[in-house]
Amino acid sequence: MSAVARAVPGVVDAHDVRARRAGRALYVLLHVSAPPDLPLERAHALSEEVRHEVLHSFPGVVQVDVHVDPHAEDPATHHQETAHHFGA
Repeated sequence: MSAVARAVPGVVDAHDVRARRAGRALYVLLHVSAPPDLPLERAHALSEEVRHEVLHSFPGVVQVDVHVDPHAEDPATHHQETAHHFGA
């Protein structure tokens, strides 16, 4: 799934992919990073493009949640506010 997300123009990286099954349905959550100066409207459109590609590439996927981060060498950089809740 990471490779599919990375293939979408504008996506710099994909990480933290999680998928879970409920019966025959597959629910996906993934993070992508995009240029930090990307306008919000374009970042939203990018997440929709990633969602669309994942839905078409993996049969059984019924939901895809895409979290967009501004690109940084260390993806944790943009999650410092909440990192302490997750043992980081």
